[in-house]
Amino acid sequence: MTLINQDTPLSQSLVMNLNDNTDYLCGADSKKYRIYATSSSANPVVKVQSNWLYPDPYSKSPVIENLVIDGQNQGVTGILLQNVVGAQIRNVTIKNCAVGIHLRSYYGLWSETNCIKHIRMENVTKGIVFTTTGPNPDTPETYPGDSAGFTTIDDVGISLANTNDAVGIQIGGIQISNDPYRNDVTSTTIKPYSSRIKANIWMGSQGGTGLRVLNGEVKFVQAHLTVSGPSSGIGVDVSTNKAIWFNQFSTFSGSPPNDSVTEKGFMLATTGIGTPITPSNAETDILTKSF
Repeated sequence: MTLINQDTPLSQSLVMNLNDNTDYLCGADSKKYRIYATSSSANPVVKVQSNWLYPDPYSKSPVIENLVIDGQNQGVTGILLQNVVGAQIRNVTIKNCAVGIHLRSYYGLWSETNCIKHIRMENVTKGIVFTTTGPNPDTPETYPGDSAGFTTIDDVGISLANTNDAVGIQIGGIQISNDPYRNDVTSTTIKPYSSRIKANIWMGSQGGTGLRVLNGEVKFVQAHLTVSGPSSGIGVDVSTNKAIWFNQFSTFSGSPPNDSVTEKGFMLATTGIGTPITPSNAETDILTKSF
């Protein structure tokens, strides 16, 4: 166990290694203390090593709790989960980061069944990001690198940095550049399927986006997303028709690819923003309510 019992500066990443006792990171007295980046070299602030190689991916999982993670506006990621299965991140505040939590499928493997619960983010440019580096070039059929399934995002509040490119939850895209193992990322669809999303996202006066889906899809998900802002902003930005489709509580008629939604079940509540969904004619199963 790594116990944080005082404010702790970091000049490099704090690495959680599942092969020793650093697999449990917690703060004393429930978020009384913080770990914080003193330079951009502490990127990410916390890195969880992959447990796909330990020796069974479901045998041991990391826990991060009762802690404040402060990027101090150094352009860093708060927590990186790379090919991590079954992580528990709870009762954590993440602030002043470029990215709060990055779930990354790397070299054809997966980051699945991770639980992000009772989390508060403040002044982050991106809150939660899902990306993939594409399939394993040697065995792409066995290791397609497309899954972030069964992710739990529950009781998560994300207060975005006051910039119009801020995003609460992003599915797809490239977050780490100059990656030697990055294959054809844009043609690989990252899929947080069968997940739960219950989150509140607040944006500043410059706007931003609540949920952005790039090379990704959101299916078989139970979702209630609330996006708030004092001015212009976007609730959901979806680049492909039916990328948000066939979610829990939705009903459909017809058969793919000619199916159509008859009752929508992905719940999006918005207040104080200009555009609930863009493009406005996108085919989704999002049920919108504006206040």
